Amino acid sequence: MKLFVSILLFSLLIVFSFSFSKTTDNLEKAEKLTEINPDSSRKIISQTDYRKLNDKQKALYILVLVDLYDKQNLNIIQDSLFKFASGVFEDYNDNNRLAYTHFFIGRMYKYRLMYDKALTHYMKAQDLISEEKYLIRGRIVSDIGDVYSFQRNEPKALSKYKMAYLFFQKAKEVKLVLH
Repeated sequence: MKLFVSILLFSLLIVFSFSFSKTTDNLEKAEKLTEINPDSSRKIISQTDYRKLNDKQKALYILVLVDLYDKQNLNIIQDSLFKFASGVFEDYNDNNRLAYTHFFIGRMYKYRLMYDKALTHYMKAQDLISEEKYLIRGRIVSDIGDVYSFQRNEPKALSKYKMAYLFFQKAKEVKLVLH
């Protein structure tokens, strides 16, 4: 009987591990697809039950969802979700995702016309992001340029836009270079 219970528990553990791994793989796939095929990313997210995710998966889900909202020019999600996601990414030392989270927090503050707070989060994002992540680096610097432009600091804004242009060129994102 003990052998049967042990085998049953081991089998359940394997099934649970496979399901956990598959969900993480799907979320990571959705994350990658947000840039090249947002509709496919949206489909993956819509088929994911948020209530069944662990904290790390929830944080990734939030990040992908925010990115999709941002691409549709929709209002960015509540501050509390950003706080949750940034705490999880910080706990796991996931600096690139933490940088993306700070980027979106900065963007949220920019839309609310709270430029000092926006700049604080953009600077955090800049400090955290990997050197080779040219696309997000360009987006961060471009948004900093926007803030300087809104503050009527045209020389700083122009400098940031030029820097963003170079990052977008390195990322081979022609549509963003032309923006």
